[in-house]
Amino acid sequence: MAADPLRTLGAGPDLGHAAVVGEAARHIGFRGLSALGMPIAGLMWSAGTFLGRSGEIGGLDIPVAYAFAVVAVGGLSQTLAIWFGLSAVTWAMTRLFGAKAGFFQLLAVYSASAAPLWVAAPSAALYVSDEIALLGPILVVGCTGTALFFWKLSENLAAACGWTRLRASSALACTGVFLASFFSLYA
Repeated sequence: MAADPLRTLGAGPDLGHAAVVGEAARHIGFRGLSALGMPIAGLMWSAGTFLGRSGEIGGLDIPVAYAFAVVAVGGLSQTLAIWFGLSAVTWAMTRLFGAKAGFFQLLAVYSASAAPLWVAAPSAALYVSDEIALLGPILVVGCTGTALFFWKLSENLAAACGWTRLRASSALACTGVFLASFFSLYA
C-alpha cells in the first residue's frame, strides 16, 4: 500500500507541491486581524438589519444609538453562534474525511474567509427586510458575496488540512447536507 502524501507531511523533502503547501498552511490560526472576520460580518449584518428596519426602529421612543446597540448585540450573538456551530460541524466532517485540524483552527479558517460576508451579510439583511426598493441588485450582491465566501472557505480549508480544493469542497458539501437535514427536521 502506497503512503498517503497528505498524512506524511514533513516526512521528507520530495513530497511535492501539495506537501509544501500543506506544511506551510498547517499552522493556519488566528493571525493579525483574522479573528475579527466573523465578528465584523456580524456587525455588518446588524447594520443591514438596522438600515432595513429603520422605519420600524424610528417609530420607537428610544435613542438611535441605543437601538443600534440592541440590534448589534443581537446580530453579533447570531453570527457568533453560527460561527461556532458551523465550525463544530465542519470539524466533524473534516475528521470524517481524515484531517486532524483542530476546532480552533477551523474557527480561524472561517474567520479568515469572512471578508466577502462583510458585503453579503448586510445585503441579505436588507433583502429580508423588504423595505428596500432595489431588491434585485441587493440579491445579486448578496449571492455573489456568499459564493466568494465559500470559494475562499474551500481554499483556506484545503490549506489548513493539506487537501485539494475538491476534497475540502466535499467536506463543506457534507457540512451543508448535514445542516440542511437538521433544519428540515427541526424547522
